[in-house]
Amino acid sequence: MKKKYIIALAILVFSLNGLVGQIMNIDNLGNIILKPANVARSIYITEDYDEPQMYPSVSGYGYIGTGSNYWWRVTTRNIYRTNEYNLSDSTVKENIKPLKDILEKLMKVNGIQFDYNEHAFKNEPLEKKKILIENGKNSYGFTAQNLMEIFPNMVKKDDDGLLYISTDGLLPVLVEAIKEQQKQIETLQKIVAQHEEKLIDIEKSSSKLKSTDDINMEELGELAVLFQNSPNPFNQSTEIRYYLPNTIIKAMLNIYDLQGTQIKSINIQNRGSAAEIINGNELKPGLYLYTLIADGKEASTKRMILTE
Repeated sequence: MKKKYIIALAILVFSLNGLVGQIMNIDNLGNIILKPANVARSIYITEDYDEPQMYPSVSGYGYIGTGSNYWWRVTTRNIYRTNEYNLSDSTVKENIKPLKDILEKLMKVNGIQFDYNEHAFKNEPLEKKKILIENGKNSYGFTAQNLMEIFPNMVKKDDDGLLYISTDGLLPVLVEAIKEQQKQIETLQKIVAQHEEKLIDIEKSSSKLKSTDDINMEELGELAVLFQNSPNPFNQSTEIRYYLPNTIIKAMLNIYDLQGTQIKSINIQNRGSAAEIINGNELKPGLYLYTLIADGKEASTKRMILTE
């Protein structure tokens, strides 16, 4: 009876050793190899700069935790990933509010280029710290202090007092900012289109007024007239001629860019037929509008082109 018990125990020990050998093994370098039953790929546990390191034997799929059993916190220096999915189902969200006037806030966020210093890797071994600092040169990102002033909910502090940011929170901000910017662009496009239509109407109505030589000034009477600059386009200087009756008290010649910003204003003292010279070095190359204002009323608007 005793002999049969010893034989059975030996068989059990041998079986367990075989099973454990299949699940866990140690190679000649001291690396621990874990391989669950019926799984071809295995996991290596080794060391790197006197720190534990775990990685799969070959690249492929692997899981750390499940939907019901997961880590509350994973702390690491670098994460390389192909895809990432965040919980975003509407059924788990409440107090949902649209983001408004977000472009103004986003303009206060400063993107920077920087180098990581030793404090970022204070818990790393010396040799590894040198590598991490070298790899961290010329990085792009933000400062948590800057982001905290504008979007405080995107910033968290760890146990060491260091600030971390969630760049995922910037994605909806960028989306809404683009929408706001697009509305501004569309508004500007409408303004430019209105200017162009107005210019076409002005050119049609004044197509016969090509120069003061074609006009009998006495026939103009109390009419203020603006003529097309010459030459146009120009790259050095151009002459803008006009006619103002003596009854006009105050007159100005204003120059605008296509966004409607006034670039230059000339107070006109002369009456009758006169001209103003515009020097090309006063403006940047581009398309401009110039308007004659007589006693607070727009007499006429034309456009001129300055080339490089």
